[in-house]
Amino acid sequence: MGDWCDNRASFFGPAEIIDSLLFAMSRVEAGGAMQAFFPVPIGLAGSARDAWVADNWGTDMVIVTKHDRVDSMELVVHFRSAYAPPIPFYDKLSALGVHVDAIFNLPGIFCGKYHDGAFDCCDYEGMSAEDAAPVISAEIDLEFGIIAELRSAENDE
Repeated sequence: MGDWCDNRASFFGPAEIIDSLLFAMSRVEAGGAMQAFFPVPIGLAGSARDAWVADNWGTDMVIVTKHDRVDSMELVVHFRSAYAPPIPFYDKLSALGVHVDAIFNLPGIFCGKYHDGAFDCCDYEGMSAEDAAPVISAEIDLEFGIIAELRSAENDE
């Protein structure tokens, strides 16, 4: 278990927005992409800034591990985010006309999917591999290896 949520997101939309998103994501700076699109208002600090970030980004730390430009209108990004996926950021991109299809996993705690505004989350904390297998989608398990990780942890005990 950790504090980093693993994410894979596909963004499909107008080429100019995808270009900007690629540029922002390729900087690999914490929060760089979110700050580039939806900047924290000047003057916010402390708990007011933290609340704004939670409401508008969902997380304040994003570390991009890989990005692939599929074509002029689609970008696939693999990244880690602090504690949770950036659901409010996805919602804001969707409002700009970007289709977002994302999956995520906070190891040992929860996993889920976001698709064009619809958010589905599965809490598997404390579950055995056998109990988690029927509730975690095959797509998510294939990407993150959750069931194998749970089995490995059970074998280590």
